[in-house]
Amino acid sequence: MAPQGTGTVRNVVFDMGGVLLRWEPEVYARNVTDNDEDAGLVLEALFKGSAWALSDAGVFGPETVLMEACHALPERLHGAAAEALRRFPSMQAVIPEVNELGRRLKERGYGVYILSNVSSRFRSEFAPRIPLCDVADGALVSAEEHMMKPDPIIFLRFCERFDVEPASCLFVDDTAVNCVGAERAGMHAFHFTGDVDALEAEVARLS
Repeated sequence: MAPQGTGTVRNVVFDMGGVLLRWEPEVYARNVTDNDEDAGLVLEALFKGSAWALSDAGVFGPETVLMEACHALPERLHGAAAEALRRFPSMQAVIPEVNELGRRLKERGYGVYILSNVSSRFRSEFAPRIPLCDVADGALVSAEEHMMKPDPIIFLRFCERFDVEPASCLFVDDTAVNCVGAERAGMHAFHFTGDVDALEAEVARLS
């Protein structure tokens, strides 16, 4: 049964990193190095390198991401960068409270979706680790669409793909500029900073 209320929201669209899974690249870099200085080098060259965003956009594969990172690193850290790239999906901890909220919303009749800037590894390596994926109505991934948040076009693509109206959707992201992109596409948006109760209250207010 569809949720009842005076508002318009009938679908909740979750970002992945920082919402469903923790995004802590500093931790991932430190886990594969012996000291803070080396961790900082891996962090900057790999996770903050320009190739990383191009991987999320579907332009580069992981081999190119690693190659570009290694160009910026001393040879002694090439193995650490390779290990960080290989292991970081398994190092991302689940945020159980948000996943549980998504399950409750699904049980109440909301459409529940995922929209993430993420590489082509999503389906094989991330989705199996996200509890919400078991019940989600669908997921739209930047690398597969060759477009990224905060561009409003990706939100319109999402609505077209899943046949929903923008005004019926609440988009949840930990990055404020991505919320702006969703609003420009006609969605409601919630900037998530860790307060699950506030998110649930916002869903209720808009429903």
